[in-house]
Amino acid sequence: MSDVKISAADVKRLREATGAGMMDCKKALVEANGDFESAADIVRAKTGRKMAERAGEREAGDGVVHAVVSDSGDQGAIVKVACETDFVAKGDAFVNLAQVVAETVLAHDVADVAALMTTATPMGKTVADLVEEVQSTTKEKVEITDFRRFAVDGGTVRFYLHTPTPGIPAKIGVLVAVNTAGESAAQLASDIALHAAAARPVAVREDEVDPALVEKERTFARQQAEEEGKPANIIEKIVEGRVQALFKEQVLLNQPFVKDPSTTIAKLLGDVELVDFARFEI
Repeated sequence: MSDVKISAADVKRLREATGAGMMDCKKALVEANGDFESAADIVRAKTGRKMAERAGEREAGDGVVHAVVSDSGDQGAIVKVACETDFVAKGDAFVNLAQVVAETVLAHDVADVAALMTTATPMGKTVADLVEEVQSTTKEKVEITDFRRFAVDGGTVRFYLHTPTPGIPAKIGVLVAVNTAGESAAQLASDIALHAAAARPVAVREDEVDPALVEKERTFARQQAEEEGKPANIIEKIVEGRVQALFKEQVLLNQPFVKDPSTTIAKLLGDVELVDFARFEI
C-alpha cells in the first residue's frame, strides 16, 4: 500500500473534477501514489461504464467558448462547447474539439446544431464523430450547445475571448461584425467585442428587446408607483423612465462604452453600422 497521505481536500478536488464517488476517488489517489492526473485517469477507467449509462441524466454545465475569423477578416464563427467539469474543459482534447468545431462553422453555413453534427470537419470526420471520441476519452457528456457565423461582404468580423486566468480556455466570448473594413474598423469591432463581454447586452437595438420583458418592466414600474401614491401624470413618466433605463442596460448601442463611459457604443460607431453580435458565456 502507498505511504503517501491522502487528504480530504485531495479527495474533494478529484470528486469535483470527475464526478465520481468519494471512496472511488480515495482509492484512485492511493493507487496513483497521490498523483492527481493519474488518479483522474484511474477513476475514469473504473467508472466509465456507469458514467456512460447515466450520460442522459447528467448536466454539461462547464465547457469553453471559442471563436475564429477568416484570413480575409470578413467572416467569423463562435461556438459554445459544453462538458461536465472544468477539469475536462481545460484538457487538450476538449480545447482542440472547440477549435475544430469553430473552424467547421466558419467553413460551412449550417442552419442549426443538428446539421452541424453531420457536417464534415477539416479533419474529414464529422463533428458528431469527434464529439463521440472526446466523450469516449473523457467519460463525460459533451455537447455543442450553440454557435453563430457572421459573413459581411466588405465588412469586418472580430472576436474577444475572456479567460479567467491566462492560459485557461475562455468562458466568455463575443463575436462582432461591422459593415466597413480597414484597421480602424478592426479595432472598433475588437473594442465593441471586449465591451460586450463585460456589459452583457442582449440586443443591438431597442426594437430587438423581447416585448414581453419590456411590458413586464412597464407593469412593475406602474404598480410600484401606484402603491407609492404617485399622481397619474407622474406615473407615466416614471414608467417610461424605467423602460429607458432597461434599454440603456440591455441594448448594446445604448450602453456607455466600458473604456470611456462618457460616450455610448452608438456614438463610438459614428457612421459605421454594427451588423450583429453574439455573446456566449459558460
